[in-house]
Amino acid sequence: RASPFVTADDGKTFQRLGNLTHMDGIGVDCTDPQRKTLVVGLHEQARSVHKSTDGGKTWQKIGDGLPEDSNHSTDPIVVDAKTYIINTAGWAQKKSWGIYRTEDGGATWGKVSDLGCSGRALVASDGTIYWGICYGNGIVKSSDQGKTWQKLSGPARFGPIQFGPERIAALGGQQVYVSTDAGQTWEKFASPLPFKPSGITYNAKSNSLYAWRSSEKKVPDAVLRWDLP
Repeated sequence: RASPFVTADDGKTFQRLGNLTHMDGIGVDCTDPQRKTLVVGLHEQARSVHKSTDGGKTWQKIGDGLPEDSNHSTDPIVVDAKTYIINTAGWAQKKSWGIYRTEDGGATWGKVSDLGCSGRALVASDGTIYWGICYGNGIVKSSDQGKTWQKLSGPARFGPIQFGPERIAALGGQQVYVSTDAGQTWEKFASPLPFKPSGITYNAKSNSLYAWRSSEKKVPDAVLRWDLP
């Protein structure tokens, strides 16, 4: 089961952080060079948010301040040492969806959207947050550190990433779409993929885009790569 680990030697060795298990998402306070504040959400569990203020040595549950009828809280975003954002979304029946925000380290939470996001969020280089709605139902955007959210129109539905200083890419069906105006408009990128991808990512060192799909069986084309000009 997934647990947070840390490496200080470029991946040669790893150390487990605490005793949490079955973790989904993790957020890190990148405003702190020491990365002392970490926030995690556990897999398919409601009110499951935990934080560490000592780099993962010890953990404190902070999800109890979310509503009792919340859906799964799995994918945190850390803005700074006290400001976090969490989703409540998933398959749990008769449980509420939404986005919640705290400015006091999780002591209290306020609902900022009724839309239920899931998966990894993109915090772009200009601070704008892009997040996919659960089950590929579109992308939301916040330009004020998660205080307010806007649902984007257009064909891009999930998996937002940034590549280059002004380009945002996301997926819609088997097609990769790119926006150069912060998600207001989208254009097709290359030809459609031969499969429905699970996600995309960008490698700045090789200037390449990658798309992959999850599969229960071994397949010859699980990962595809584009080398960009």
